[in-house]
Amino acid sequence: MSIIIQKSQNTPFVKFEDGVLVIAGRSIPENSLTFFEPLFKTIAEYSKKPFPVTEINILLEYANSSSNRSLMTIFTLFEKFYENGNNVYINWFFESGDDMMYDLGHDFKAIMRLPFMVLERSSLNI
Repeated sequence: MSIIIQKSQNTPFVKFEDGVLVIAGRSIPENSLTFFEPLFKTIAEYSKKPFPVTEINILLEYANSSSNRSLMTIFTLFEKFYENGNNVYINWFFESGDDMMYDLGHDFKAIMRLPFMVLERSSLNI
């Protein structure tokens, strides 16, 4: 099962296909639970037969607190895969000099119990 959600001024691009999830752009939806609900459902369906490796790539310019809670939900869902012996890893990308997204990535990394890389990119090209 896969999902693609095109980005808007306030919502990120989301693509989950073949075991690779990409969330990129700005995430400041009016209601993040409503926005991310289709992705939560896709992850639940995917959990029935996951790929051998699941890769999560987060390339956000900005995320509000509501989006951060939804990201935590997403990471927690994948953490369950990892705890069940599946290969799952997260790549959190931040733009050079963006201390806020750098710190947020490290905050998530400190909480999660699965491979989580915080990686600098010179340009996110979103």
